[in-house]
Amino acid sequence: MATFVNITTFPPNSTIFVTALANAALTQTVTITPPSGGAAVFSGSGENNTTMAVKSAGFLTTGGGGQPRFTTGATAGTYKVQITSSSGTENVQFSAATSSWSSGATANVLMVVGEDATDQDFNDAVAMFTWYTPANS
Repeated sequence: MATFVNITTFPPNSTIFVTALANAALTQTVTITPPSGGAAVFSGSGENNTTMAVKSAGFLTTGGGGQPRFTTGATAGTYKVQITSSSGTENVQFSAATSSWSSGATANVLMVVGEDATDQDFNDAVAMFTWYTPANS
């Protein structure tokens, strides 16, 4: 059982938007540790994709409207995503998808999910990372 994942697939020099959602009665905590800088922590509980609050922004940019976000460097590096619940560690998995258009633009989503109990729905906590690449000039 994996209790965290290391994400190495973020592109360099890109803005990545982050959302954390809960689908459980137990308090869920998502901790994102960047290659450098302080960790970001989201926490919350509830059903129906309840948005988790940012408890510690760490390396994320917050405020000014919109979602929490960060910009990768010239080398994107490795981001550790750990999910726990008020009952302990969770089984953590991830998946990524990209949609491409003939213009060369892409829309990307990477989801890290956690399972805190035995129902195996793998939606108790969801950390979603989204980014896009613009069309070719």
